[in-house]
Amino acid sequence: MTEIKSPSDWQAGSNTSQLPSDHEMLRQLFEMSALGFALTDINGRYVIFNEAFRAICGYSEEELRALDYWELTPTKYRDAEAAQLESLRQTGRYGPYQKEYIRKDGSLIPLRLNGVLMASSTGEQYIWSVVEDITKDKAFEAALMDAKLRAEAASDAKSNFLANVSHELRTPLNGVTALSSALLRTELNPRQREMAEIITRSSQTLERILSHILDLSRIEAGKIELARTPFDLLAELQL
Repeated sequence: MTEIKSPSDWQAGSNTSQLPSDHEMLRQLFEMSALGFALTDINGRYVIFNEAFRAICGYSEEELRALDYWELTPTKYRDAEAAQLESLRQTGRYGPYQKEYIRKDGSLIPLRLNGVLMASSTGEQYIWSVVEDITKDKAFEAALMDAKLRAEAASDAKSNFLANVSHELRTPLNGVTALSSALLRTELNPRQREMAEIITRSSQTLERILSHILDLSRIEAGKIELARTPFDLLAELQL
């Protein structure tokens, strides 16, 4: 557990060196940080916080000092909060932990928090927290999820289209194949037979292509059915 000084010790002291004191530099970093920093007592009442944290909550400094983090935390996080407090008691740390605060205007703001347990020179316990506004992260995640859903919908539409086209083309193709086969069984001159054979081979090639397209749509839809069929591996590899 880290020892801290009392809140009054945060006032900038005199400095006679040419460089700012470590205390002054840390104080300036604390005030200028884009991350929210807040020190609460063990009951959650705010003792010290920077401007970034105040802006996150939307309250004035006086209003915030009269509140505790339980008043800013939606009730749905009570169980999660209890788990984080238990981690704090067990390890002296909590987080990273995502939750929301209820801002002064009633809106919810998504946050990521990390914290440590600290003690003053008199033994009083405090919780020192780093609070990050993750509104942009959540918006980006939502945009990614929306893009993913739209891509999946487009993929499903494509698969359905391919399946429908394959089925629609197969019916007239079967007619062409059947008629070309029947034509080959008739009396034809060499030139006619050659053309009928071309029709048959072309229709058979097209039928294989349609079967592959239909298989692809089934694979994308997760509906492919595997069949156990014996085959000659060496012969297949030599093709």
